[in-house]
Amino acid sequence: PVVLGMGRSLCSRGTLRQAPVRRPTISAQRQRKIGSKAGSSHREQRLVSYTADQVQQVVTDVAKYQEFVPWCVQSDITATGDGWFEADLHVGTWIFAEKFASHVTVRPDGVSVESSSDMFSKLNSQWSLKAGPRPNTTLIEFSVEYALKGEGSSMAEKMITDVMPKMVGAFEKRFREVYNLSLIHISEPTRLLSISYAVFCLKKKNKK
Repeated sequence: PVVLGMGRSLCSRGTLRQAPVRRPTISAQRQRKIGSKAGSSHREQRLVSYTADQVQQVVTDVAKYQEFVPWCVQSDITATGDGWFEADLHVGTWIFAEKFASHVTVRPDGVSVESSSDMFSKLNSQWSLKAGPRPNTTLIEFSVEYALKGEGSSMAEKMITDVMPKMVGAFEKRFREVYNLSLIHISEPTRLLSISYAVFCLKKKNKK
């Protein structure tokens, strides 16, 4: 899970641009190769109805990972700098626990993560963010490259197999929770005004 890029948002602190409230997943392409100690990879593409800034703020919000990232039980920022931070992510179930230490680089067009743990000899990931074909849409490409260590590799393999296919979907659900609720709140006065005007027109018509 740490491969998703953790940390407090290092992007713009200004007001987020509003994205249209619609089904966030427009298309999805998945490509996975699981199971080699020499090296394996996982890759997904999604076109979502949110801006790159909005996507990046969720991806780098480590404090909230335990609320929605599969198997995550705790996450902590250990160091910060200009355009980078380091974090520890604790994952596990009732039968095992593992800590991942990550160095995260944040750029306007994405997030790169280099991680280490007792289970993996290599664990690198990339969130690439590109403007979508319509306003306020973003093409997300999430990729992971990893290699397992011999000791405990069966448990690491199970974690990769169970968690990776669910990871981007978990973030899409988080986008809806964070931004759609905010947009509903912002647009509420306008919505009520439209309803009031419709009721006024209906009453005026009935009086004729």
